[in-house]
Amino acid sequence: ALIEEAVMNEYTWGMRPGRLVRYVGRNPLVRPSDRLEAWTVLIAVVVAVLTIPFAAAIGTALHEQQVQQSVSQTARRHTVAATVIADSALDAQPGGPRFGTPVRWSVGATSHTGWLNRPDHLKAGDTVTVWVNDHGNQVGPPLSPEQASIMAVGTAALMWLAVVAVLYAAVRVLRWRLDLIRYAGWTREWQNFDRDGHGRRKHPHP
Repeated sequence: ALIEEAVMNEYTWGMRPGRLVRYVGRNPLVRPSDRLEAWTVLIAVVVAVLTIPFAAAIGTALHEQQVQQSVSQTARRHTVAATVIADSALDAQPGGPRFGTPVRWSVGATSHTGWLNRPDHLKAGDTVTVWVNDHGNQVGPPLSPEQASIMAVGTAALMWLAVVAVLYAAVRVLRWRLDLIRYAGWTREWQNFDRDGHGRRKHPHP
């Protein structure tokens, strides 16, 4: 709600509701450029608001899909005890140091080896847990319901913000073009005001 309010305020560029109504109305004193700009802002805001239900629907569909994936992964993945076969090696990464550790585990009569990347340093002989699938191969942990919700909400929000960004850019470009037209009109009007009926300047420069 705060993002939506901020975007709407940016769209209206400080224009008061009464001023916006006057611009989109039939006031003969309103310039065509002002009227076009006001209508563009109004349409952009309406489109942004109407896009919200579509983004929410996509987010809901994605959430249902992610929840099903979470249930499927939870049913097919489990943890097993693994033994560290060598001391951890520092593996510097953005966000803080992490350590790479080779490990070995067994599922039935089959032995498997893998690699862990964790923030803690382990020594050979330590015991840790790893996630494996039905074949005993190392996999990541299953998607949690919380992660599914975050992904769905984040996707819906990003889609809506992308639409808002396009609308905002369109409004800004149009306003820039209209400002050029206004400035050119003001220049012509001032030049006409500063000339007499014979086309001579009323106040010539010294």
